[in-house]
Amino acid sequence: MKSMTPIFVILCVCFFTSCATIAKIEDDFQNDADKIRLEHLLYWSELIEEYCVKTGYYPLQNLVYPSDRICLVKIVTKRQKEYLSKGSNKYRPDLDNNGNGFFQEFGVKRFIQELEKGLGKTIEEKYDIQQVPTKSTIGYFYFVEK
Repeated sequence: MKSMTPIFVILCVCFFTSCATIAKIEDDFQNDADKIRLEHLLYWSELIEEYCVKTGYYPLQNLVYPSDRICLVKIVTKRQKEYLSKGSNKYRPDLDNNGNGFFQEFGVKRFIQELEKGLGKTIEEKYDIQQVPTKSTIGYFYFVEK
């Protein structure tokens, strides 16, 4: 048994070192991803403002009903949507900011169609680069009210 002790200690050290390395990699990824997210949010914001200038209202604003509701669009990929859609086997209610149905929800396809129609051009769709949530929700969210 004594001969196993050094091996066990070495394995424990390797395990904890690897956990620390994985945590560092995750932190580095999130820092880089946040820079890309900021670029994407600026891009989406500019498109939404351009749309408003051209049309006189924000995308989907004229479809909010009744008038005291708030519209939500989850700007996510199909894979990301699995974590935010009830009925999916990957659904995470802790990440779904509309789990209680408070917001009137429109799909991202409808949002893109509305933007392209109002802007008169095809837009490049930009999504969060993280496909699977770790500590918090993924994707971008657009809210509008009357």
